[in-house]
Amino acid sequence: MAALLVGATIAYLFPIGAWFAVPVAAAIGGCVPYFWLLQQRSRFHVTLLKAMPEWLELMALVMEAGLDLSAGIQQYLQKGAPGPLHHLLSGLHKETQMGRSRAEALAALAQKTSYPPLRDVCRSIVQALSLGSSLAPLLREQGAALRTKRMQVAEKKAAEAPLKVLLPLFIFIVPTVFIVLFGPMAMLFFKGGF
Repeated sequence: MAALLVGATIAYLFPIGAWFAVPVAAAIGGCVPYFWLLQQRSRFHVTLLKAMPEWLELMALVMEAGLDLSAGIQQYLQKGAPGPLHHLLSGLHKETQMGRSRAEALAALAQKTSYPPLRDVCRSIVQALSLGSSLAPLLREQGAALRTKRMQVAEKKAAEAPLKVLLPLFIFIVPTVFIVLFGPMAMLFFKGGF
């Protein structure tokens, strides 16, 4: 709707290009919310990737100390940094306090999120709860795997950085260097000699 208003305003201000301005503004206005949502989703995933290893390590530590899963979640809610994971886990904790089983609440959390590692962690905890196996080693392994994944993402971004620097280098810096180096010589040449 806003794109059509912008297109109509452009058409009113510049009547010659009106046939072109309205469809272009509508196309841009239709794409901007989609790309904004993609950016928000990727930020959400990055913050989850940063917070999840600490959460899993704290949960493993609490479980090795003899407490249960709910106490581990409560410890993270008290000591963890606020963010999307904190929000998701507070919803999980509220659901379990209202009488929902831990397995059902974790399955619902896995359904809610669009981040595959969080879904995998929730599903593995549900499976371990149903089989009656120990959760602490599982949580430690999941935390180590997520730390490794976070390191791989950082290495990938570091490898891509030189490629992203090349375009501004060739557009802005190299022409300036040529002007500084060859500018005085070109001025002397056009004046009539060296």
